[in-house]
Amino acid sequence: MAEVLDASFDSFGASRLMYGSDWPLSQLGAGVLAWRGYVQDALASVSSDDRDAILGANAARLFRLDPR
Repeated sequence: MAEVLDASFDSFGASRLMYGSDWPLSQLGAGVLAWRGYVQDALASVSSDDRDAILGANAARLFRLDPR
């Protein structure tokens, strides 16, 4: 997974990446909670600003969601 994340950062930067649960397909493997854990582990070395952007801030900005 690290190779994919590195290539994604190199190609797009953190401001253009968004987390996706892949539900319901993730249920075919270890499940959505395990997938979220894998993503958290993969993003552990990323800055908190980039991690926050990927895990929700980018989606909120793109879909113009009210932060309240």
